[in-house]
Amino acid sequence: MDHQPFEQWILDQKTLTKQQENLLNEHLSECADCEVLNNSWKAVELTLQSRPIVTPKPGFVSRWQVTLANKKAMQHQMQAIKTFIGISCAILITVGALFTWLLLTNSISDVIVGGIHFFTGFLQTYFNIRAVFVQFLRQAPPFTPYLFWIFAAGWGTVVTALWGFTIWRISRRGTVQND
Repeated sequence: MDHQPFEQWILDQKTLTKQQENLLNEHLSECADCEVLNNSWKAVELTLQSRPIVTPKPGFVSRWQVTLANKKAMQHQMQAIKTFIGISCAILITVGALFTWLLLTNSISDVIVGGIHFFTGFLQTYFNIRAVFVQFLRQAPPFTPYLFWIFAAGWGTVVTALWGFTIWRISRRGTVQND
């Protein structure tokens, strides 16, 4: 038996037409399931209507908003911690895999010699770059430091102006909140 329109009519709060009421009453007299549903629903409605409306204690809204804000902050903090742990684990696994591959393909002595060679090469490159820079400064015209500071101040001014403009635009437009 098709119960769908009758169940919907029983549970909806809409007023029915005379024809719909007649069809519903006829169906209720024939169908025990719909009769139980109708009686149960009327009992629920009666119970809900007979209970007094409870008003919350003063300050409920503010307490609820504070609790909600704290809960969101905690969720954001937990998400940041989970992200940090995930990235850290990925880095450790990658470094561990590379170190394992390095030890499996080379002997320990080769790894030590390669590390010392890399470190000394790094230091040698640093000393060479420093020597080139010192030599450049010795041969540069005397006004070069002033040009450097003018150039640095100019770029600093441009970057500061762009930063200020960006902050101004964001503060005027506002931010999008994903609540």
